Amino acid sequence: MSTIHSRIAGAALLALCSASALAATPGAFDSSWGFGGGKAQLPFDLGVLKRDTATAAVQGSDGSFYIAGTVTGADNLDHIGIAKLSPDGKILTGFSGDSRNVSLLANVVATGIALSPDENRVYVSGYTTANAPDYDMVVCQFSANNGTNVVFPDSGTNSSCVSPSSFPGDQDIARDVVVQPDGKIVVAGTVGRTSPSNTYAAFARFEAGGNVDSTFGNVLGKPGLALVRDTDAYARHVVRAVALTSDGKIVGVGDTVRVNTTDLAGLVVRIDGAPNSQADAEELAVQRDNSPDRDTVFNDVIAVADPDAEDDALLVAGSVELSANKASGFLGKIRSDLGALDIGGFGEDNGFTAVTPTVDTLAFRSIALQDSGKILALGTRVYDDFPYTFVDVMRFDADGMRDGQFGLGQVLNAGHTVIDFGTDAGFNAPAGLAVRGNEGAYIAAHAFKTDQNNDFFAAKLRLDVLFADGFED
Repeated sequence: MSTIHSRIAGAALLALCSASALAATPGAFDSSWGFGGGKAQLPFDLGVLKRDTATAAVQGSDGSFYIAGTVTGADNLDHIGIAKLSPDGKILTGFSGDSRNVSLLANVVATGIALSPDENRVYVSGYTTANAPDYDMVVCQFSANNGTNVVFPDSGTNSSCVSPSSFPGDQDIARDVVVQPDGKIVVAGTVGRTSPSNTYAAFARFEAGGNVDSTFGNVLGKPGLALVRDTDAYARHVVRAVALTSDGKIVGVGDTVRVNTTDLAGLVVRIDGAPNSQADAEELAVQRDNSPDRDTVFNDVIAVADPDAEDDALLVAGSVELSANKASGFLGKIRSDLGALDIGGFGEDNGFTAVTPTVDTLAFRSIALQDSGKILALGTRVYDDFPYTFVDVMRFDADGMRDGQFGLGQVLNAGHTVIDFGTDAGFNAPAGLAVRGNEGAYIAAHAFKTDQNNDFFAAKLRLDVLFADGFED
């Protein structure tokens, strides 16, 4: 056993010194879920390299857990891989026979995942690489019930994957997908108009049947595609996640570079339902400070109701460098008017909380809300003094303050549950997070067994359980 694994095991033993202590700990593994100890493993292992890389996850209302990623197919080409676990974390033989299936489309990288409003379809966003470096945005459709590739009936291509109109020779990359209540599908990402360094925030929308939505966008004669960037203020945009507000606006987050600066700033872009010009978009750059090499990046966003405003406020998560080359987990709240961080109303430091581990780095990848209003954050923890990467889960109160009662207190920090899926390579990468009510947090990830063999993994952590007497454990 390696030194770092020994350290984690020892710290975990202290936290698990009694069954009653474990039962009372939000953030403990749900031992009744999965294949043992609250974890599950889903290898595709179809091609020679077996590089199965999970990138996103979503949960159905019945507790089923869907994971999407890029997998090597039997043809040794990249395909979208889709996996589904039952509500208790078990293999589903009715879902493509063994809980796993791949896209018919090859040479494609998976990025985001969403369910249709009726939960009969799973949509996975990504981009094609067959003509690299000329990438094209794509969204593919699967049956949520049996995992099969489902043809978009109105696309005219007899395909289960569709793409918006693209610009020849450009790098058009979809990073996430969301589905509107009316069934329209929105993909978000980045379009490189003239070179990889000249990139715009890009949103495309499709009808449920697969047709490009001609009422959306219309940039330079490309119906269904909206590009956003104020070239007087920003040198470039990258969008990494998308969400819908309660009144139907589309919000993308990622990172940007202001004109005449070099540091990355967290990016927020908000557009209405049918943008046709720059005037229909709102943009905001958020930066901790202007010191050299102090980057801020947003990886996920949730819209939350603001009772005092017409628009929703936004919870954003990612990373911030409070010192050079030292990433801290970032959780912030953007005011509903997109004016700035919610200073004085959220977080430990002027509208945000930055979590700086003692000997390592931390970046949040995904966030989710409990019904109680508590915020779960899923991140990557990288050790400076060991070649290992772990999945880190934290919880915050609704005002952005850390919940010190959450987690197993592993390694050096209380308030965390640090997950190692136990592969010999010691590399674990988070993919997605879902929270079901107040009873459980569901984590998707992939882990390396070797540098040419990784698998999908999943885990469930307990949250707040109420007993019949009404007292919380």
